[in-house]
Amino acid sequence: MVEEQKRRILTDLKDVRESLNVIRDDLNSLNEQKESAFKEKSEIRKEIIKLITEVKKYKDERDQCTSKVKALKKQRDEVNITIKNLIEKHQKVLKDNPDLAKKADFKPSKKINAVKIKKTIEELEFKLETSVMSFEKEKLMTKEIKDLRNELKNDTSSDDSVSEKEIFNLSREISKNKKIAKDLHKNVTELATKSQENHDIIINISKKIDDFKEREQKILDNFNDFKKKYSSKRKEKSGFEKKIKEIRENLDGEKEENKQVSEENKKEIIKEKVGEVENKLKTGKKLSTEDLLAFQMGKKILKFKEII
Repeated sequence: MVEEQKRRILTDLKDVRESLNVIRDDLNSLNEQKESAFKEKSEIRKEIIKLITEVKKYKDERDQCTSKVKALKKQRDEVNITIKNLIEKHQKVLKDNPDLAKKADFKPSKKINAVKIKKTIEELEFKLETSVMSFEKEKLMTKEIKDLRNELKNDTSSDDSVSEKEIFNLSREISKNKKIAKDLHKNVTELATKSQENHDIIINISKKIDDFKEREQKILDNFNDFKKKYSSKRKEKSGFEKKIKEIRENLDGEKEENKQVSEENKKEIIKEKVGEVENKLKTGKKLSTEDLLAFQMGKKILKFKEII
């Protein structure tokens, strides 16, 4: 191989090595970007999972509220039906008893007092039977019960008509059921408000999840792009490494070739020197010590190479 070719090969080797170094730097940079994108994607995925868990919690709460609202509405509707039926009965009794209708807005007097007296007697008797008290206090309570019984016995309202009592009971039941319906409606409103609040929270969190998913997709696209570029650079790197190997093999081949040429040249020189000495011997010329040493050494070397 001529010197010009050798210089060109060495120049190519230098250029390839420099290109390989650039590719290695690119690979390191791409790997860092790829790992950074993967880390960011993993963090976003954690946030998405966290938000999805929150959504599930609020959905469960919302669904529970909705279920309770449904049940309470059913109860409220049943109570309202009861109220409607009681009002219809109340109106019917008034219609059937015109005299009662005239004093429909009467203020409770002895009739209502009798009811209260009965209730007071029941309360005092219960207290007398279940509470611990002094003898004097027990005597006073017993006397109070006796007096109330006498008052009830002498109450002329005990002869009130059945219809008037029915009106009173119906009015009381209507008031009682209206209070129940009002409480149920209040509970329905509170639970419905809570359900709507949870629903609004779910909507907001869902929007956040969508935003995170959009960011995640962009990062995933970047990650895949870095991955492709990284793979392409690795192939390019392999190509340059292969090229360097080929150049080195060419250089090694040239060295071996030069070595063989050098060996052949040495052999020719030795043969030439041995031939000169042999000519001197044939012509009877005087041999110097150098000639003799060269002749002997040359013969040995040539013989050894023949053996090889």
